[in-house]
Amino acid sequence: MTDVITATDPIDFYSQTIDSREIIERLEELEELSEQFGSDLPEELREELDTLRAVNEDGQGFSDWEYGEVLIHFDHFTDYIREMVEDCYDVPQGWPFCHIDWDAAAQAASVDYSEILLGNQTFLIR
Repeated sequence: MTDVITATDPIDFYSQTIDSREIIERLEELEELSEQFGSDLPEELREELDTLRAVNEDGQGFSDWEYGEVLIHFDHFTDYIREMVEDCYDVPQGWPFCHIDWDAAAQAASVDYSEILLGNQTFLIR
């Protein structure tokens, strides 16, 4: 009788944001499955394991990686910056504030972020 391989859902590489602790948790789960099943581990889980190993290695360079760094999908970065500003500051509504160039604001903020690849998707991390 062979063991059935059960795992939690994979990390969605198209998510708007991902917490580094989710990556670490999923990586640990896949490492355990790899030890348990070896070459019988399905290809899609082996590929995910390799991807998460690489991003975890890259993430070690960020001081809060193990405590929870936020990875922001590149396509969501402008919205992320707008939401952050609106959460942190009392941004008045109406003219002229409704005409803030959020793309330019995100571009200016991006100098404080680094790119990190998760699969074939680019995320920004501070």
